[in-house]
Formats: sequence, structure tokens, C-alpha cells
Amino acid sequence: MVAATAAPDGTVELRCRHGDSATGSVVRTGAVVLATGYRAVRPPVLEPIAHLIDWDEQGRHRVDLDHRVATRPALTGGLYVQNAELHTHGVGTPDLGLGAHRAAVILNAIAGRTVHPLPARTAWTSFAPPAPAVRQPREGDEAPADAQ
Repeated sequence: MVAATAAPDGTVELRCRHGDSATGSVVRTGAVVLATGYRAVRPPVLEPIAHLIDWDEQGRHRVDLDHRVATRPALTGGLYVQNAELHTHGVGTPDLGLGAHRAAVILNAIAGRTVHPLPARTAWTSFAPPAPAVRQPREGDEAPADAQ
């Protein structure tokens, strides 16, 4: 994407350029998903709305559990990030193995409903002690005193 322009009808017109073929195209859409790479840098396309983003004391965007960037009320659309929230979501953020889960969380948040169900429990590990085994009586075992 080389440029974005807000249209009067609330859509966004994107001017795109394919890096390998050098061909251009124009796309009009109601939503934009930016794939900005692996570096934690502010994409230049956000500059026109930077004053509407809630930045923390270190100049980083604040992000909630649904990966939505905190914004001022004047910005009515949602701004979501994936792999740009290391400072709020921890060391698992760049783990591409979690990408599908994060994408489903974002999709469900944008849709306002469950489009892709997520499991309540995703860990396969349990640190609880094993359940006690029930020993079956064997021939020759004495019957408990209260069973007589």
C-alpha cells in the first residue's frame, strides 16, 4: 500500500503497488488490515490518526485483551494489532504458533459475536496431582469391618 484516502461514504481508498511486478491497483474497502512486518515500529500510514491513539508514557500504543488499540472517542472504527503488543501481552506475542488464536480473537471482536469458537482451556499440561486410583479387591482380601 502506498497511500490511503478516506472517502466521503466512510470507506477507505487504498492505492497499492506490487513490489515484484511494479503494477498498481486501487481498492475501496470498509476495513483495512495492515501486515507491517516483524519490527515494532509505527507504520507511517497511522500518522494521520496518531493523535487519536492512546499512547503510553514510552510512546507505545495501549492494547486490550482483544488486541484492540486504545483510541480516543473521536475514532469510531477499531484498530487492532497482532505481533505488536509485546509490551502488553508478553513474550508469546511474536510466537507465530499463536497467530491463528489471535486472529480468531480479533475476528470475534470485530464481528461482535463468536465467528470462530475458541476453547476455554488451551493448555495440555496440568500441575494438579493425579486422581487417586481405586484399588479393586482381590481374592483373599479381608472384607472391611463395616461390610459384615
